[in-house]
Amino acid sequence: MQLGKEMGLEGAKLLAFVENQQKLEEERRREEDERRKEAEEREERRRREQEERRKEDEEKEERRRREDEEREARRQERELRKLEMEAELLKQKEAMEAAKREHELELARLGQEHGPADQIPHREDRAKTPKLPSFVDGKDDLDAYLQRFESSGTLRTGSASI
Repeated sequence: MQLGKEMGLEGAKLLAFVENQQKLEEERRREEDERRKEAEEREERRRREQEERRKEDEEKEERRRREDEEREARRQERELRKLEMEAELLKQKEAMEAAKREHELELARLGQEHGPADQIPHREDRAKTPKLPSFVDGKDDLDAYLQRFESSGTLRTGSASI
């Protein structure tokens, strides 16, 4: 009203001016309230979006952590299987070595039981002798047979089969 009086308004014009100013002030307040509400809504949306992003980040981190744990568990399982296989291989190797030692001890024991003269010659230890055909009396010449026998180097000590 004071502004209207300063402008030189009176009576009905002053009243209309005041009512008009009140409407404008009311509109300004309404607009300001709407802007404030919109700003609050934007702020609330921003907070919700931030919260959603934070939750998503936490979920991603949790998934990544679980995947890392699963990967580590699989790696440890592989390592354990590898160690078990190595242990089994070592056991087999030790068993083979023990069997080999046992076999060697058995061979040595057998060798002591039979003295050196009694040892059974192995196939590889015997010299190869040429085959000499049997002597047929009346058909073969005895002198020729004996010469062939001597030259073949198959002199046997003790028993000659003629």
